Formats: sequence, structure tokens, C-alpha cells
Amino acid sequence: MAAARRGGFTLIEVLIALAILGIVIAQAFAVFGAQHVTYANTERSIEVQEDVRLIADAVLADVRMAGYMVPRVAGIASIDGGNAAADTLCASDPAKIADAQVAGATARFDRAQLAAAVGAGATAATLASLDVDSDGDTDFVVNEGIIVADGTSSHCATVTGLAGNVVSFSPATPAGFAAAVSSGRAVPAVTYRLVGADLMRNALRLARDVEDLQLEFGVDADSDGQIAAGEYVHDLNGSDPLDILALRLSVISRADREDDELLTSGRPAAANRASGAADGFRRRRVTASLVPRNLL
Repeated sequence: MAAARRGGFTLIEVLIALAILGIVIAQAFAVFGAQHVTYANTERSIEVQEDVRLIADAVLADVRMAGYMVPRVAGIASIDGGNAAADTLCASDPAKIADAQVAGATARFDRAQLAAAVGAGATAATLASLDVDSDGDTDFVVNEGIIVADGTSSHCATVTGLAGNVVSFSPATPAGFAAAVSSGRAVPAVTYRLVGADLMRNALRLARDVEDLQLEFGVDADSDGQIAAGEYVHDLNGSDPLDILALRLSVISRADREDDELLTSGRPAAANRASGAADGFRRRRVTASLVPRNLL
């Protein structure tokens, strides 16, 4: 009797099935891979958005307190980076003012006088006292900020050394700077500046992957109590600090990795800084305005 015929697949059928299975699996991986990339890019966008908002909140919190219990002419200062660099901000540091001293104060503390004039190109200032609020402490600290100011000029810098009542700082005062003994003032400050992609608050890194910090000051030059579009300036020198009615802050943060879907994306223009070349990084920008209440 002939052997019973056994059913099965031929080699060709098996190979065809494997080929079809491979195509299905490849397509599935492609779909999952695309979804993963989209998810990762979305996560990075959310992280960048959260970071830039937190940064802006931190900077604005210090600006709101600028000028607290110190001479208004030295409450705030900046360095304009022009169209090719980020700006630097200095806001007087309220943490240097002792609460116990404030309780009995009837006016702003004015122990911030200069003992010698400070002109252009200076890298040091001689102060009448290093104690701004009369509590006996030295209020200036190396690697923290200092604002040296007169009625129409202000300088934002970082303290590099203390020797007696001489405070050394960097960078040097700009051309045309003139702080006289009679009206010059110097106060400790908080500085915000970019070092590479790190946003520094004094000597501490506040955030990474920050690409730009831009400042615009609303100066009421015509004394009408309002800020017109043409009254926003980028450089405070030459403007009366007592005329500052508003500050507009722009912060741009960037993802830490490129996104192939954004090859035409580059740093956007902000204030007086030009836009950057396309590089494919995701970015988020926050722009906020406020009234520095202690300078009014």
C-alpha cells in the first residue's frame, strides 16, 4: 500500500512567507521609530519651554526688587551685547539689606557714595563705605555683582577683588562713563550673563542651553508718564535711570540635540540682536514686560 501523502510547505512558500513577515516587521519598526522621534522631540520642546519660563521668572523676580532700599540711580544697569551677543543685566541685591535695618529706616539707605570719581576705562572704585545698610557688614562680595552709577550713566560689572574700601571689578567702564563723587553711587548687585550656553546668576549656573538674553528699557525721556515705541533703549548709558518705567525681557532657550525635521530653524531675532543661522535645533522664546516698582 502506498505511503500516505503528507501535507506541508515548500521551500519557496516558506521563503515568500519570511519575506512578507520581514516587510511587515520593517514597516512596524519604521512606524515605531518615527513615533519615538516625535515623542522625544515633543518632550524636548516641553522641557525647553518649561526651562525658559522658569529662567524668565527668576530674572523678573530680581528686577522687581531692583532699587529696594538703595539709591534709585544705582538700582539697575546693563551691558548691551549689540546685534551679535547677549546682554548682561545687573539688579541691586535686596538680600544685602538686613531686615533689622529696614524696620527702623525712614528713607532709602545712602551709604553707597563714592570716595573718588570713576571715569571711562576704570576697573576699580573707591567707596566711602562697603556697608550699604549700616549693619556693620561688608555688602560687596567677590564674584558677585556691582552697579556703579551717576545720574546719566550706569555700569554693570562683577566684583573681582576687595582691598580696603577699593572694589575692583570687570569689565571696565565704557567710553564716556562718568560717575562723580557728589552724585556717584555703588551698590552690590545680582548679575545675569551668558557664559557659553550657561546662564550665570553671579557665580552660580542658573540654567544650561540658554542661547540669548535680551533687555529693552522703557525710558520716559519726554516726561509724559508713558512709554512710546521709540522710547525703548538697549543701552542705559546716556539715559536718566530715574526715567525707567518698564523693562522688556527676552530669553531664548535651545534643545540639547538637533531635530532633523527643523533643518531650516535658527535662533530668532530678539531686541537689537540679529537672528542666527539655521542649525536644526528646537528653541523656545519667552518675552515679558514689567514695571520695576522700586525705581519709580
